[in-house]
Amino acid sequence: MRNGQASSADLWNRSHRDPSSLSSWKVVLVALIAGGLVLALTLLASAFFDEPVAVFTRDGPALADLPWYTGSVSQLNAMVWATVAGLAVLVAWLEPGERARLGTLAAFVLALAADDALQLHEAVGPDNGVPQKAFLLVYAVTAALLLVLFLRGGRRGPTTALLCGGALLAVSVLFDQVVHRQILIAEDGAKLLGAIVWLTVPVLSVSRPARRDRRPPEEDGSAGLGPDVVRPPVDRSPLDRKHQQV
Repeated sequence: MRNGQASSADLWNRSHRDPSSLSSWKVVLVALIAGGLVLALTLLASAFFDEPVAVFTRDGPALADLPWYTGSVSQLNAMVWATVAGLAVLVAWLEPGERARLGTLAAFVLALAADDALQLHEAVGPDNGVPQKAFLLVYAVTAALLLVLFLRGGRRGPTTALLCGGALLAVSVLFDQVVHRQILIAEDGAKLLGAIVWLTVPVLSVSRPARRDRRPPEEDGSAGLGPDVVRPPVDRSPLDRKHQQV
């Protein structure tokens, strides 16, 4: 091989570089920076609201001296939201073709998780002059954009899961905004089921293993062939080889 000219195997390796090859210390550094930012914001919030740090770091039931199971379904819902967002980010990192869709899904789910945990549309927004309907409108527009992205992707599995989960979340909103009688098992139950269904969206977005079983050109004998040359399939059947020898 001449100097300055890369082999076909090298070119293949560069174009199919494993995302996990990113330096470990860079990943750890980013994680530490993110965690440090959260702690810094906690200190700022403690000073701004003139509240002890424990108000922000301890569990609500412990602070209010409530039973340990208080809000357990709500906490489970928050954990499911966080899992959906984490899976979406992971699959988006491993599947470049899914980054726009799953990145948007992760951001949307994180917003919903923050809304659930901090009561943004129920307390924070109205207390600061932002009505609940404004939050719901933003969520509806984001959900519509997300649906368009998945429809353009042309993959039936993730799109179906997104629609099913979105329908359950819409039922939860209807019970919250339209039904005057509070039926919490229906409202919160539909929301939990919708979040659980959305767990399957990033899972169904992963490419099949067969599509990842690729080898460098030099290993499969196609090195040196032009882009328009199709290498005939290699028949490895012992019976067929016997017929060829005859």
